[in-house]
This record gives sequence, C-alpha cells and structure tokens, in this order.
Amino acid sequence: SVVGPFDDDLDHAANTRRHVDRTREVVDVLGPLGISFGLEYISPKTRWAGKPNPFVRDLAGMLELLAAVDRPGVGVMLDCFHWQCAGETADDIRKLRPEQVVAVHVNDLVADRPLDEQTVMERELPGATGGVDIAAFLGALADIGYDGPITAEPTHPRWKQTPDADAARATAEAINACLREAGVAATASRDRGAGG
Repeated sequence: SVVGPFDDDLDHAANTRRHVDRTREVVDVLGPLGISFGLEYISPKTRWAGKPNPFVRDLAGMLELLAAVDRPGVGVMLDCFHWQCAGETADDIRKLRPEQVVAVHVNDLVADRPLDEQTVMERELPGATGGVDIAAFLGALADIGYDGPITAEPTHPRWKQTPDADAARATAEAINACLREAGVAATASRDRGAGG
C-alpha cells in the first residue's frame, strides 16, 4: 500500500495515528492467513515539494512508522526508484532484516533529468538508463538474505502503446539482466505477501 509523502489536512502526528490504526486493522486480518503487508514510501521531490504536512518519504521515516505499527507481518515494499530519489545507499538496505522487506520493485530513472525532477509516472525499465544503481540495490538485498518477490514497475506513458506480450518479454529480460549484473541468481521465490 502506498503511503503518501504529505497530507492536505493531517499533521504528522495525526497522520501517523491514522496509518498505524489502519495498518493494524489490515495486518490483523491478513496475518492469520499467513499474508504479509507491504507499505511503500514515495520519495521524488516532484510529489511533495510545496505540499502541506510532510509525511513519510524515505526508508528511515518508513521504519519509524513500522515501529509505531508494532505488528508482525508488515514491512517495507521497497522500490529502487524511491530509494534512489531519497538519496539512500546499499548500506541503508544492509541494516534491514529480510523479514522487514515484503516486496521489491525495480525500475529506472529518466535519462538526463536531475533527481529532483524525476516523476513517478515516467519510470523506465530496470537497467534502461543506469540512473538507478540497481546492481548495488539488488546486491544489498541479497546480502541480507531477501528472497521475496521482485517485480518491475515501469510507468512511462510509452508502455500504454506496447503490446502486452512485448511488454512482458522486455520486462522479464530487463529484470533478468539486472539480476545477472548484480550477481544474483533468479529463483522462484516463495509467496511472501501483498504490496502496493
């Protein structure tokens, strides 16, 4: 589930209470079914600059929110695009326990565009531009023993005109190329849960 980086009405404390209450409700239903729940932070400056009531927009903030939720079966839905836009490093990932990461998205930045001008609706295929250090990102996840799902989330408008089979093929090839570059073997991962 996506956690917005600001709120029009609620200050940080009130927004935290709302997210804690709602997340606990979800996890209390999913947990007994063996389903994990992932929360995703949104980091690009284009999503929060000039907006009221700043909220979670990086891994540190997400970990604070998860600590407040204080329930098993809830963790980060970690997206390398947001990780890069937040200025985070592989060492930030290496501080995590594998169970804190529920699911992973891989994509790339738009080439020749400053980090502060990247937008969530123009993400490229993973490894397409080299704007995100996906090898370091995936390598750090391998280092902590993450073995959950890895999916691509390219959102560039051109994908709307791409035939489904071609998009699926290109996406699979891009993910596999990134895994090879990171020295990570692609294996069938267990079903660890639901992300946003």
